[in-house]
Amino acid sequence: MKELLEFLVKKIVKNTEAVSITEDATPEQLVLNLKVEPSEAGLVIGKGGRTIKSLRNIIKVIAIKEGKRVDIRLANELVASEPTTETSTE
Repeated sequence: MKELLEFLVKKIVKNTEAVSITEDATPEQLVLNLKVEPSEAGLVIGKGGRTIKSLRNIIKVIAIKEGKRVDIRLANELVASEPTTETSTE
């Protein structure tokens, strides 16, 4: 699953060298931690989160076939989706 995710993400981003995936396994599930260059996090997330949801669904199908639970966590996702607060100095 890690290899498939890496293959798919490298087809989306331009800087393929910055793509890294680590695995954290617990008895309940496998967590794939995905890191990409911060400037390309938006490409992996996609408009409205569609791209990352699609990646999760693809990996989920394979995991179900193997009787496993998998979660994909994008390290940049929290940073990219945090609301920005603007303060006015008027």
